[in-house]
Amino acid sequence: MSGSSSDNVRVYFTDGLPTGYDTLGGLTITPTFTSISPSSASAGGNLFTVTGNGFGVETATLDLVHSTSGTQLCESFEIIGYG
Repeated sequence: MSGSSSDNVRVYFTDGLPTGYDTLGGLTITPTFTSISPSSASAGGNLFTVTGNGFGVETATLDLVHSTSGTQLCESFEIIGYG
């Protein structure tokens, strides 16, 4: 998926296809983060590994923001896979 919406999205279920999957008319997926490592960094810059769901390898923007100050934490990002 390359934008905020798409007509051509593949969804993979870990336990197989749900009942009624062939009649699915719409689906909303909200991106969530499940982990980030390392948990701290230096002012000089670090490489972080972020794990989550709801974003794909063609996601165009991704913002990691400090919860208190609102400061952007990343200069750039690369999504390397899904799973």
